[in-house]
Amino acid sequence: MKKMKKITNLMIIAVVCIFTTTSVFAQATKNTPSKQISNLTAAADFADYGYQNKSSLALITAASILNATPANEKKVAGEENAEFSAKQLLEDAKKLANGDQAVLAMITKVEGQKPEKTRGSMSELLAYNCRIMAGAVKVYQITYVANSKAEISVKSSAAAIPEIIVENSKGEIVKSESSDKGYFTWTPSKAESYKITLKNASTDDMKCVFITN
Repeated sequence: MKKMKKITNLMIIAVVCIFTTTSVFAQATKNTPSKQISNLTAAADFADYGYQNKSSLALITAASILNATPANEKKVAGEENAEFSAKQLLEDAKKLANGDQAVLAMITKVEGQKPEKTRGSMSELLAYNCRIMAGAVKVYQITYVANSKAEISVKSSAAAIPEIIVENSKGEIVKSESSDKGYFTWTPSKAESYKITLKNASTDDMKCVFITN
């Protein structure tokens, strides 16, 4: 139990460090992801590590972060992607626990956490698991709020990151100086539906977590 307690404490410290770091960077420059987007991205990183290394603790950490920074459960029109959710992460963590009572107790504790409420507007956070075949694209149609920072973050379990292409309702490609690898942000001049295309130009399939506000 002492060893498990030590691991748990280290895990908590890691999460705190991530939250603190992302908050500091967000204050340093407007072109970095917001704290909420950074938190969901951190959850995606923990989840990827957990699945790659069969670590129930990493999946539990990811689930805890999602409870603190929840994504909206509504489905994107025309999409059948699986939601990136704390519930699914904890179910998978149970399978990896192999009956370890200490780990199962941690899962029960996180299951008992009351998720924070979302803001109740068009700019609520969305997070989905998706698979993009080699040379294929994944398309989303999402409405963003006018004069408010719109953000897209894509985490890939593969070495490659899909290209992010954003088009407005007129089919014009949105350009932004703040675009970066796996992250794209712009400020819509009006509320309208945007076409978000994730393009996998590599020769390998990739699993991704698509995050946006």
